[in-house]
Amino acid sequence: MDNPNGEVNGRQAHFGGNDSPVIPDETDMTVNGEVRPLCLVYHNDEREAILIHGGRAVLPRDFQPKDEDVAIVRAVHDGYALEWTPISTRVAYDGGARTVKVVTLPMKFGESVAAWFEQGATGDDLMEAISQAEISEQPSEQYVTIAACADSAALSINREWPALRLGVIPPAMEFPLEILPPTCRELAKSIANAVGCEVDAIAMQMLTVASGVIGRSIHLRIMDHIIVQPSLWHANVAPAGQGKTWGLKYLTQGAIREIGASLRLTNAAEETQYQEICKLDPKSFHPKPIRKQLMVKDTTMEALYEILAQNPRGVLSTLDELSVLFTGLNQYKGGKGADWAHALAIWTGDEVIINRKGKSEIYIQHPHLAISGNIVPSNLHLIWGPNREDGMAPRWLFTFSERHRKLTSSERSSVDQAGLDEWDRMIRWLWDRKPLMDEHGFERPAILDFTEEGREEYFRLYDQLAAEMNDPSFDPMYWNAWQKLDIYAGRFACVLECLCHAEVGADRLYDVEPDNVRDAWKLVDYCKTQYRRVLAYLNTHRYAIPHGVGLHLSWMKHHPDATRFSERDISQKYPPVRGYTEAIMADARDWLAERNAIRRVPMKDRDPSTPGRKPSPVWEIHPDLPNIERAAQSAQTACSSEEQLHG
Repeated sequence: MDNPNGEVNGRQAHFGGNDSPVIPDETDMTVNGEVRPLCLVYHNDEREAILIHGGRAVLPRDFQPKDEDVAIVRAVHDGYALEWTPISTRVAYDGGARTVKVVTLPMKFGESVAAWFEQGATGDDLMEAISQAEISEQPSEQYVTIAACADSAALSINREWPALRLGVIPPAMEFPLEILPPTCRELAKSIANAVGCEVDAIAMQMLTVASGVIGRSIHLRIMDHIIVQPSLWHANVAPAGQGKTWGLKYLTQGAIREIGASLRLTNAAEETQYQEICKLDPKSFHPKPIRKQLMVKDTTMEALYEILAQNPRGVLSTLDELSVLFTGLNQYKGGKGADWAHALAIWTGDEVIINRKGKSEIYIQHPHLAISGNIVPSNLHLIWGPNREDGMAPRWLFTFSERHRKLTSSERSSVDQAGLDEWDRMIRWLWDRKPLMDEHGFERPAILDFTEEGREEYFRLYDQLAAEMNDPSFDPMYWNAWQKLDIYAGRFACVLECLCHAEVGADRLYDVEPDNVRDAWKLVDYCKTQYRRVLAYLNTHRYAIPHGVGLHLSWMKHHPDATRFSERDISQKYPPVRGYTEAIMADARDWLAERNAIRRVPMKDRDPSTPGRKPSPVWEIHPDLPNIERAAQSAQTACSSEEQLHG
């Protein structure tokens, strides 16, 4: 067979697309001390396995590497290559190969093997990777078989399906209450029992409120060049009637309300003094007093920028309806403003400069904003916004607990007042930690450090996260969120350490010990499970699904015995002339394939001179999809009915 991507000369091989990394002509692979010829495997743009053998490219059915050694080279996040690997391995052994090695290159998500060479790798580097790889065993007959289908000119692949990522919401992990100081732990349980909600939401609201009070007064040094602020963004996901509002009220009605009242009195006094000075000396310029505040609720984004600029320590925002924040982004700019980008920068703590027509510039040197808000499940898609890849959703920490049962009158109790008093005392201790002043008169935070053992523990657990993300089986849909978890581990450690200081009324800052580091990473593990639950919910409900997906599922519903379909089957039912464009349908199939609901059947190469109509691409249907689809419809109906019932 001719190479579909161009001439292959000796060791030259194409790894998808038109990239052409060149392997030196005289390279060989060493196995058990013997030098043997090299064969390469890659996957073309049609998602077929192509094998470089004897200076030419062949499909698996033509692969006969008798008494040769095969190296299957793939990128770590190439999902289709991962799927083809056992098939190619089986074909190589069936074709007489002496050995087969699988070489996985540590590329970033979305990069091909070709990018490895473009970044400076050489043929010698590849040979070194091959020499270090272990020899793969021959896959069993039960796992994979390949047979040519003469009637359809396709390769029939009978292999196990990966788990569906559609409509299955993983169970909620129990919140690790042991990470909280005893005062906070008991108060969280007391509020949850009084309100009738899960303790998860109360505990995360507690941590977020504390992070807002700490603000830029205390930061944590992870490395010399990495210092994290304690800012947390928390979204409590629950339908109406689950006590979403009351938890925050209990946590903010005491000391935080008193702090706010004191700041308002100070602001009023300074405003009165300013007005009097202006009356006495109207011709001179007098700077307006800066309005200080700790907590904000309903406000526009532009007003929030001004508040952050006037309060360098930072502010806490508690929202009964978090959806208000997202619907308010760019609301006065026809949806074309920069509010969304500014919000991303605020989370990072990067400086924000806002130029306003006819108004003075707003400059926020180091913004600090802690947010805790409630949102019903049907509004979750707002957090993902118009561009699901911009990194907004991965910045959020979710609590998405199982539905809490309705408590009977005998089960409910009042919130422990002694616990609330202790909480208020801790809040005042945190508020009394004032930022330091630098030589230019700007506020700067006091710095917490790890103990030597604490830093070692942080990076040990960090390396476990890195190993999880670099594993070939890691699901790329979680990549962006997991990228921020090491930063959140530092933020959690900072907040937990400050709460421990506040509980005992410490007179100075102590370094972070390994126990608090482990507690922070326990919280990271909890947040992973919540993020998975949120994504699973979004994948279940119709508003998050491309329009064409419903059309494909409708076709499957009316063909319950079908195990596969062709693209022609779909276009005949939903013709392009009626507005069902190929782009809509292709987007739908990509969406379903990403969630393992369908997979394309590799097609055998066809001679262009063959008369007749070109075969239509064929897709297999996951055998569990019909059951999942029925469950998803039932769940959506129940959820929609309940949200309408509770308003």
